[in-house]
Amino acid sequence: QSFFPLVFQHFLPRLAVGMGSLGALGHLSSSILDGKDLTLTVTRGLPHNVTSEMDLELWLVAKTIQDDARSLHHFKSTDADVLANEYNSGILPGAAQTAVGQFMSKYGMRGLYEIDFGRPRWREDPTPLMNTLKSYVEIKDEHAPDKVFAKGEVAAEQAIFELGKRLNKPWLVSILASRVRQLGGIREFPKFTAIRVMGLIRAKMVEEGNKLVAKGILDDARDLFYLYSDEMDSLAKCELVNCKTIIEGRKAAMDKESKRTHLPRVIASDGYCFFGG
Repeated sequence: QSFFPLVFQHFLPRLAVGMGSLGALGHLSSSILDGKDLTLTVTRGLPHNVTSEMDLELWLVAKTIQDDARSLHHFKSTDADVLANEYNSGILPGAAQTAVGQFMSKYGMRGLYEIDFGRPRWREDPTPLMNTLKSYVEIKDEHAPDKVFAKGEVAAEQAIFELGKRLNKPWLVSILASRVRQLGGIREFPKFTAIRVMGLIRAKMVEEGNKLVAKGILDDARDLFYLYSDEMDSLAKCELVNCKTIIEGRKAAMDKESKRTHLPRVIASDGYCFFGG
């Protein structure tokens, strides 16, 4: 079966029930003081949220580092870019190398600006991840992400009870809130799935790029991401003879554009830019 029919059949109905129940709960609570805040509190500590699950797993990595004196000292005293290079070389302290590696096997396809094919994934450049880990290992136990998440779950249960009591409809609030909490968290799943697929495609493109580098056709495997799909087709057929010139021109344009300090909200077809709302 193709991907999209499966999504429509299995994912969208569940998401609709979860979000619809949240909307109904918000409508009911609009008549009471602080009803909106209580409704939002119901969504704290949602289960089945892949982003929350990833953050909690990253905290487990940080805990492993905290519990190993050598790893902890190394992370506190070493810059993130150095830690990234050491991870890629497999020479982090043993406990840290293993813990980060296990995390990467599941989430290495994520990264900064990850919706862009051209941006490196954590498995290629772990520097942003190492920056996060460096901050995580400084977190004291009372502020630990798992405890914050657990407090959110307790706050959500208290909000459900309070809404039921103040609306005098505990059974209805319980049904709606249960659907919100069981189904609302899956709203992150489509993006997560898309990023996983993009990660697989990018990894294959980098692999092919390395082959082109070995043949002297490209200077860097990631130069492929400066080409359009039709240009890649021509390159595969050995018909794109000036690919290095094209790539250098686009790199120069990208370098120039990256120096912008204020991006326009809208660029009209005549080049006129609108910066205000």
